[in-house]
Amino acid sequence: MYSQPSDYNQYSQYNNQQQQQQYNQPAYPSYGYDDDAVKSMNINPRLGFIRKVYGILSIQLVVTSFFVACGAWPSAPLYNFYHRGGIYNAGPTDFASFLTIGASVISFIVCIMITCCTDMARKVPTNYYLLGLFTLCQSFMVGYITSFYEPPSVLLAASLTLTLTLTLTIYACTTKTDYTVCGALLWILAWGLFMVTIFAALFFWGKMTRMVEVGICLAGIVIYGFYLIYDTQLIMGGGKYALTLDDYVLAALVIYIDIIVLFIRILRLVGQRR
Repeated sequence: MYSQPSDYNQYSQYNNQQQQQQYNQPAYPSYGYDDDAVKSMNINPRLGFIRKVYGILSIQLVVTSFFVACGAWPSAPLYNFYHRGGIYNAGPTDFASFLTIGASVISFIVCIMITCCTDMARKVPTNYYLLGLFTLCQSFMVGYITSFYEPPSVLLAASLTLTLTLTLTIYACTTKTDYTVCGALLWILAWGLFMVTIFAALFFWGKMTRMVEVGICLAGIVIYGFYLIYDTQLIMGGGKYALTLDDYVLAALVIYIDIIVLFIRILRLVGQRR
């Protein structure tokens, strides 16, 4: 019988070892970095999603702050537009009131479109156009509301909102409690508070006591504080429920709404009207 030479067997073993070493080599150069860290970055695209969401949110807040600054003082550009003749204690102009109502209606419609129409909320650039329109409408409304308060109290409310937002965001990212399972409960509480507010505005306009107003404001701060934790955990992932990586516009929208509602409630609580 024919038998292979021993040299051939040694060569085959050596060749197999070389191929195995070649296959075990990483597909990317490490350049002195920890390979595990590099791999974790390569397989964790949610970090890019989070950066994108908070980048969009930062632009939204800058636009809103611009509208607030433009209507805060009698010499500001939008103050004359908001108030009759630009007088310090004058009432709002009819056109400004009409635009504010229109902006609230448009904001509600756009919010429904983004939250309910998934394809539209993920289609570029339609989703950016809708979010931009929503931000402009909300910014106009917030600027209109803050123009009726003293500038120092507006700054105080903004500072308290910033502190509360950062605190709740850090808590949402570090706690082991999963708040993503509380969506239905928060939705019920938010709509209940909304109905109470509408009822009080329709039937007790001008007759509501300060204690009732404070109670409604505190309830709104508590509910939307939990909403901020809930939405933050949906963005960060790791809970039972999470937003997909294509829902960056929806994520920016919900966090922006949470912050705006907190700011308005805190302003009504601590703000000094003109």
